[in-house]
Amino acid sequence: MHSTSHVADIDLPDTRLPQLQKFVYLKTLTLVRYGKGYPDETQATVKVQLPRWT
Repeated sequence: MHSTSHVADIDLPDTRLPQLQKFVYLKTLTLVRYGKGYPDETQATVKVQLPRWT
């Protein structure tokens, strides 16, 4: 069974991004950072590491 997860307002420094691989089994993952958004560099890294979600 695939599930969906929504995560809000967490910091995603480069050292933390590889940990997202643990959630690759999810059908979708939504990362939301209200007010600020994530920097373009962070978004690009996530897209490279987890292209299934982008």
